[in-house]
Formats: sequence, C-alpha cells, structure tokens
Amino acid sequence: MRVVVTGGAGFIGSHVAAHLAERGFKVVAVDNLERASAVKRLEEAGVPLVAGDVRSVDLPPADAVVHAAAYISVDESWERPYEYMWNNAAATARVAKQCADRGARLIYISSAAVYGEPQRLPIDEGHPARPLSPYGLSKLAGEQIAQMLAPGATALRLFNVYGPGQTGPYAGVITRFIERAKRGLPPVIYGDGTQTRDFIHVGRRGPLRRGRPRPRRRRRLQRGDRQGRLDKGARGGRDAPGRAGRRAGVRPA
Repeated sequence: MRVVVTGGAGFIGSHVAAHLAERGFKVVAVDNLERASAVKRLEEAGVPLVAGDVRSVDLPPADAVVHAAAYISVDESWERPYEYMWNNAAATARVAKQCADRGARLIYISSAAVYGEPQRLPIDEGHPARPLSPYGLSKLAGEQIAQMLAPGATALRLFNVYGPGQTGPYAGVITRFIERAKRGLPPVIYGDGTQTRDFIHVGRRGPLRRGRPRPRRRRRLQRGDRQGRLDKGARGGRDAPGRAGRRAGVRPA
C-alpha cells in the first residue's frame, strides 16, 4: 500500500512515516520544511521526502494519506489566527479533496484542543467540542472539512504527545522534565503539581500501530495513554517536584 504522510519531517509525522515504512508500506513524506525537525529520522528509515507545501502542490499518488501537517502552538495562534486557519483548516480542505478525487483514505491528525474546558472526566468522543484558542478551532474546522469532503476519514484527537525528537518551543512537559533530569536539575512545575493531564507516547498510534492506515468508516478516536498528576509524573527528579519548582524561582500559575 502507498501511504503519503504530510508534515512528514515533523515530530509526529516522521514517527508515523518511519513506523509505516518498517511495516512494509511504501511511504512518501511531504513537508514544506518550514518547521522540519526530523529529516534525519526519515533518512534513517529510508523514507523519501518531497519538499512541498500541501496548500499549493499536489500530493504524490497514494492509497492512504496521513495528514499531520499543521501549526501547533496555542500561544502563536492568538498572534497569527489567519495563518493558523489557512494552514490547518484550508490546507486540510485541499488534502481532503485530493483524497476524495483519488479514492484514497484519509487519517487526519487532530488534537484534544478541540474540546476546550472539560465538562466531565474522562473526556470521550462525545464530549462537547468548544475550543478555547484559534489553534483548537483550526483543528476542529480541519476535522469537519476532512469528514465532509473525504467520506470515511478518521480524525485522531491526540492529547499531549511526547517522545524522542520532541524539541524546541513545542516540547511538552515530559520532555522538559527529562531534559532537566539529564542535567541533574529538579523539574519545574507551576502550581502545586496536582494538575492532571493526559499523555500519549509518540510510539502509540492507534490503528496505525496495527499497520492499518485505512479506516472503514468516518469516525473520531481519542488517543491518550492515561491521565496523570504532574507531581507524580516528575518523581524521577531528585527532589519533590512541588518544592523543586519553588526553589527554582517558578511563580505558581
């Protein structure tokens, strides 16, 4: 099976592309390289990379498309809402239309940011979607566009993804804990550490993990390993996290 992974030189996209290639799929990554962080991972996995922007170029021939290309910063989305809607939603319309025209299956990498403030816990697929940022809104719009234009599309609402290769300003709290621990420093936690978050390792990819990038019906899937308290998640540090944050001069949020 031929699979195209958009945003394939990014953190999540590169892991998905490498995983599928290892499972014997014929994978091609497409990325405009604006924020690429994992070109080396693609090279090591033997995945060819097409430098191109999905907003303006046609995708290579494929039986399935994993659409991971997106801007992902909540804070930045407030400063650049137009760019986020254009890159995350409008670009998805173009990808979805190509999938529909070619009969290719579409898997859309969405985000738990579509939910906004939890109305109940745990959050399930039926939870109201009320995003609190332009980023969350752009991902929700992308879901709706994908499922409207490409019948059978699947949206994966990933929670806080972490793992090898997560770097730069978009690195999550787990990565930051690990980086500080490697330097012999205590983890920094805002507040008292009793906040809860859902985390998912980048190695867990739902239906992709089983080597089946072809959903049979339109659906949305939650992906989170478990809900965990930040203070317990940072137990690997040398000091109790609540005290560590205060000693490091971190002001509670």
